[in-house]
Amino acid sequence: MNTASPARTSTGADPVRPFRIGAYGFVVLGAGHLAFTAAKASATPTPEQRTADTAMRRGAAD
Repeated sequence: MNTASPARTSTGADPVRPFRIGAYGFVVLGAGHLAFTAAKASATPTPEQRTADTAMRRGAAD
């Protein structure tokens, strides 16, 4: 005797929709990370960063 009720789904539901939403979220998150990294890279370096950059360039030239 089978007493399990059949799965209830709404008519016209798109089974791919959750995956599409997840894919768009992944793209938006990646674009946000790229924008944040670009903004951080284009910021004015701190004196400590300038000192480290100069030391590394001097070390690579030797």
